[in-house]
Amino acid sequence: MEKVKRFIDGTINTPGCNLACSYCYLGDRKGERNQKSFQYSMEVMRKALSVKRLGGVAYCAITGDGETLLADSVFEFVQMLLNEGHYVHLTTNGTVSHKIDQMLSGYTQEMISRLRFHMSFQYIELKNKNLLDTFFENVEKIKKAGSSIDVTITLSDEYIECLEEIKDVCIQKMGALPQVTIARKNGKKPEILTKYSNEKYIEYARTFQSNLFEQQLFLWRGREKSFCYAGDWSFVLNYTTGRMSRCHANVQGYNIFRDPEKKIKFDAVGYNCKSPCCYCSYFQGFGCVPNNDLPTVLELYDRAEAHWTNDTMKNVLSHKLRETNEEYSLQKKKYNQLKQIPYSIAYVVWTNLKALVRRI
Repeated sequence: MEKVKRFIDGTINTPGCNLACSYCYLGDRKGERNQKSFQYSMEVMRKALSVKRLGGVAYCAITGDGETLLADSVFEFVQMLLNEGHYVHLTTNGTVSHKIDQMLSGYTQEMISRLRFHMSFQYIELKNKNLLDTFFENVEKIKKAGSSIDVTITLSDEYIECLEEIKDVCIQKMGALPQVTIARKNGKKPEILTKYSNEKYIEYARTFQSNLFEQQLFLWRGREKSFCYAGDWSFVLNYTTGRMSRCHANVQGYNIFRDPEKKIKFDAVGYNCKSPCCYCSYFQGFGCVPNNDLPTVLELYDRAEAHWTNDTMKNVLSHKLRETNEEYSLQKKKYNQLKQIPYSIAYVVWTNLKALVRRI
């Protein structure tokens, strides 16, 4: 089994979402809803994301700016990636049953083993819309088909108010608690979106015993100072437009779909991250900052007692990208830092300009 060479954290335009969660920070992108999900043909995207062009097999995450499974041609897009030999991760609220059924029945068993559903547990919305049973039925359906899942909950204040109820239903239906992500304020500063004190919020979250939550707390400690290989070992990609950037905080990039025959410029962030902290759990889980030596993606998202992950995905998610990529020499790290000087200057100018415009 070929090990993963790169991690792609990809986004896709969707028509919207069938849920309306209060803490969702993507809900303000309504102006983009009239865009197509894909601006390029499947053939062009297949060439652009070929194993040969990427230098090896990739783990491709697909997250919509609404519900991912509502995107046009998402079945064909995932099929194309799986046919190319990649591993695919789909973020979903777990309620679009006909799309899940289509994938589980339309792909081969080998392809299904390389497909993982990252299921976001929107408890109150599911309960209000009578979709709780649908969610848990799809969890079981996916597992029985031989695919992998993980279940996460964004711990908003409204969930804290019914914490024991959520735990009880998860243990009853899945045999495990979901992993927890922090509800955060929309902005660059790492701030928890809560009416409670940070200490009280953390106390509630820790009752889930979530490795993912603990990692996010660790990453929120401040700016990343170690050398980061995001941009080389991993990158962010807008599957709708083809625009690639190094990570969510370092958005300098270009369109890699426009000329799929052209070599991709893989360029690490290095010591030049502009974010006040790292929000990229998957980047860190795959080891894009080797000095941090954080838990693997498997350790962050899996619940072993619930059998969420098949053997194929266990092999991938317990893998660190330094196993398939070379770390930079000291000389190459210095050169990487020098190359970033013009971008760093432009970033400072642009940041100050935006601040001036806001004041005006």
